[in-house]
Amino acid sequence: MLKKMKLGMKLAIAFCALALIAVIIGAVGINGLNSLMRNLDEMKEALGEVLVGERGLVNRSMMRSDLRKSQYSFIDGALKKTDEGWKRYETLPKTVEEAKIWSEFKPLWKTWRAKHEYVRRLSEKKNELAAAGVELGDSRLTELDERAFTASLAARTDWLSLNKSLQSLIELNGKAALSEGKAADRTQASALATLIVAILIGKKWSPRDTAFKGPGHYRKKARK
Repeated sequence: MLKKMKLGMKLAIAFCALALIAVIIGAVGINGLNSLMRNLDEMKEALGEVLVGERGLVNRSMMRSDLRKSQYSFIDGALKKTDEGWKRYETLPKTVEEAKIWSEFKPLWKTWRAKHEYVRRLSEKKNELAAAGVELGDSRLTELDERAFTASLAARTDWLSLNKSLQSLIELNGKAALSEGKAADRTQASALATLIVAILIGKKWSPRDTAFKGPGHYRKKARK
């Protein structure tokens, strides 16, 4: 079948295949970067949810047991998302700049997590006292409120640094995705241009036109 096919068609098929491969490679690369950015976005969002939940715990007006339980559940769900995002991102290859930001992020994360857990322990002590019937105006609850609030402010400082690092990673991968997209567009445009040229050349040139037909053939053409 290929032997009977014109040269132009063969070239067209070959360059179509090359263009398709270029498109697939570009799409895979862009999809991978977009997936990575979604993962980082989800981590950043979950980190914000932890802060919201923690603020609920240190809020003196939120003492109903059902409200406080919902805050703990909200925080646990957010932390689960950040842990899953961490595991996925940790195994991925990184650029030098990306690896540098990530290496700074990890110790900050551990420090913040420890401070958050301290706020939570203080909040749980407050729950225990309230469940035991201690009045809201009791000095023990007031002291725990003050300690939890101060600890939450300290944790927030590390939270801001974490949030900044995640944003840097998101922006870095966003630039990489944009660059990858532009490179894919250039590759597709180049492949299309080459394909058009190949088709035009194929129409002008075929094996029959270039075959040796003997000098008599050309003498007859000359007489005509």
